[in-house]
Amino acid sequence: MRLYWLLIPFAAWLAACGGGGSTPPPPSVGDFQIGLSSDTLTLSAGASGSLQVVLTRSGGLEAPIALGLVRIPSSLAVSGSFSPNPSNPDSSTLSLSAGSGLAPGEYTLLVRGRAEAGGQLLQREAEIRLVVPGPTGITVTGEVRNRFGSPLVNVPVCRGSRCVNTNAQGRFTHTGVSVPYTLTVRPASTQEHTFVGLERPDPLLLLFSSIGAPSERSANLNGTLMANSGVTLPNPSNTVAQVVFGAPSAKLTQFVPPGNNLAALFPSQGPAYGLTAVWYGDASVDGRVYALQWRHAPGAPGTPQEFLAFGSRTTSLSAGSSATLNLVLSPIQTGALSVEVKNLGLLTLRSRQLYVNLEARSLFLVASETASSPASLSWPTPIIPGKTLTFAAYADASDGRSSSLQLSGLGPSAALEASLATPPVPISPGSNQSNVSPSASLSWNRPTQSISLLTLSAPGQPTRTFYTQGDSLAPGLQSATNYSWLVRVVGPFADMNAFTSPAWAEGYPTFGWDVSFFQANSPLRSFSTSP
Repeated sequence: MRLYWLLIPFAAWLAACGGGGSTPPPPSVGDFQIGLSSDTLTLSAGASGSLQVVLTRSGGLEAPIALGLVRIPSSLAVSGSFSPNPSNPDSSTLSLSAGSGLAPGEYTLLVRGRAEAGGQLLQREAEIRLVVPGPTGITVTGEVRNRFGSPLVNVPVCRGSRCVNTNAQGRFTHTGVSVPYTLTVRPASTQEHTFVGLERPDPLLLLFSSIGAPSERSANLNGTLMANSGVTLPNPSNTVAQVVFGAPSAKLTQFVPPGNNLAALFPSQGPAYGLTAVWYGDASVDGRVYALQWRHAPGAPGTPQEFLAFGSRTTSLSAGSSATLNLVLSPIQTGALSVEVKNLGLLTLRSRQLYVNLEARSLFLVASETASSPASLSWPTPIIPGKTLTFAAYADASDGRSSSLQLSGLGPSAALEASLATPPVPISPGSNQSNVSPSASLSWNRPTQSISLLTLSAPGQPTRTFYTQGDSLAPGLQSATNYSWLVRVVGPFADMNAFTSPAWAEGYPTFGWDVSFFQANSPLRSFSTSP
């Protein structure tokens, strides 16, 4: 009797612990797999596409299967929808749309299916490879330089919202570019330069900006001018000489004190000379020293009468050093050049100058006239084998308009006409006009064969310069803002293709360069926009 009483709880304990037999498995709820009509879908940015999702059920699964799209990463700009969803019974159409700003590349998407059956959650996935091809169009590989011709490094060049930075050589590349196109360069937070209507695949974007001015090197150069037969030194009365250092990388010869790359020797001075040679770039430079002597009208050093002697000699200089170089002068002959300046309109002549070109930026200034009349003049010229002359003129008006030109490559004896470009004049908005619409276009007139540089500034905003072959432009203005603007035209250029060619690869030319060009400026105008 007692043994029976002990066996009853033991049997209960054994049953609780599973003794005496195995627990049956849970009932089967079935399964499913996800198949795709294609595991790769190609979509351009901003485009849409679709593929079929096929479900294969097994084990008697009858529960609805809900479908979802998983993006990797989750921020991927791709939207998707399934129809129907849940799938009914075995397939659904997945529609996908790629965001307009989605960059070219390959991305991963997951189709995820979920079903609940018998208290269990079943989840299965299938992978889609989304390919976003690069946009169609040309590849633009260009270069950004400042007004001195120096490459600008690590500055953004933007086409719409897509920006790339220039490399160590100032170069950049944009792909899939539709022609014509517009590029904006931002070399600093205070400047913005926009080139409108480009077509070249290799544009040189030359900013009218001093940002990134090249570093300068210098050395002292001294010596003695030595006279061949027929040459008199020191300089006699009414006689001057110039000694110039020239090299492809030399800084432009400067005639205003303190000067660089120039020694000016006046009557009774010489034969000793001394100058500071200045150049850009490397610590050493190979160049040439030139010397020219001439006689001028009494009391008028800018009016030559006869050219007497010339000489040149090569030299090598190192930054921070001093060098000695003696130079032999030999007699030369004199020619004659006459020039008439035309198309003055209401402008007043301020200066006319005559240079002898030695290197790209190295020269003698041999004649200068500051009188406003007459418009025609004649000058004696030096006849130097292998060297040409450059004539330059500048005129302006009291309202701020100005025009300048330079004709290079001239022979020592010629008669020519030089026509000044008509300065641009702002047309709209009117001077000091108020309540101008922020969407308004700015318009002006311009001479033929010119490119316009429209500069627009406002307090607290970057100064914007637009480069265009047109004569109107809608820059996009802010409301309730005071603006100032002017237009500078440069040429001769047929269009933006010519302007963004390597024609001015060394920078915007100035008087004395061995380059023919013109430049004209409008008056400065102001206006304000409506609230």
